[in-house]
Amino acid sequence: MVNEMKRYSTYWLYIVISLIMIALLVLMMAANESRAEDGTRTIVIDGTDVDEYNRFKGFGTVSANNTSRLMIDYKEEHPDQYWEIMHQLFDPNTGAGLVHVKVELGADVDSSSGTEPATMRYADEPANVLRGAGFQFAADAKSINPHITTEILRWGEPRWTWEGVANQEYENRYQWFKQTIDAVYEEFGFSS
Repeated sequence: MVNEMKRYSTYWLYIVISLIMIALLVLMMAANESRAEDGTRTIVIDGTDVDEYNRFKGFGTVSANNTSRLMIDYKEEHPDQYWEIMHQLFDPNTGAGLVHVKVELGADVDSSSGTEPATMRYADEPANVLRGAGFQFAADAKSINPHITTEILRWGEPRWTWEGVANQEYENRYQWFKQTIDAVYEEFGFSS
């Protein structure tokens, strides 16, 4: 009988605690409720009113995490369809007319959905811009529209570039960027 009363008391204790937690949750949700503004605003978008220093006008694409590898593989297996897709993306007259390509400067790290190969794995290694697919993708886009702008960016960097960074010495990082840009120019005839 005593055990049954303890079990009954414990049961009610759990019910009371659960009800208190639910009440607190409801109160917290009500306190954080957001409301729309009462008034309305008029927003005017004028495509002719563009700041002259707004360098990147238009739309583009990002080649990162080695995602362009799929396109380059497609180029190898189905070249006609590959070039049709590229023209649909980059041709300013018959396609979407994308005007900018950002290419990840790979570091052999999986930063989100894949790994972009490093262009330089060691400080004394020449930059190899053929490891990843991004620069080839950008070169193919530029062959369709030579006015496309390109840019390199990084989500990680090879370990050897870290030397000196704690002392604000960035020569290794600079060399990684510089030698990669030089290799892109030598291999594909353009620079970022």
